[in-house]
Amino acid sequence: VSTQSTGVAGDCTITNLGSMFQPFDSAMILPKNSPYKALIDEFILEQRQDGTLDALWTKYKDLKSGDVSCSSSGSSITMTIESLAGIFYLLGIGLGVTFLCFLGEVFFTG
Repeated sequence: VSTQSTGVAGDCTITNLGSMFQPFDSAMILPKNSPYKALIDEFILEQRQDGTLDALWTKYKDLKSGDVSCSSSGSSITMTIESLAGIFYLLGIGLGVTFLCFLGEVFFTG
């Protein structure tokens, strides 16, 4: 059973699309005459047509209901220290550069 309630404030046009075809708990609102409306509508239509939205909706319903099974058919990434080493190197370099900047501020300005 779906119910519809609408409230109108200002200069708005509301179109009833009939019965609900795929319920969502959220919506997206754009300002009138938004240049992005056509792009977003096209993207959503493409995702709906190729089945991406249906697959995401099914995954969401399964996660929400707790009906999730682990299978080897899905893609997975194993995260190890070796695979994350670049992040730690970048963090160390950033801290080193920050420390050098600090020393430059202390000794060369003042």
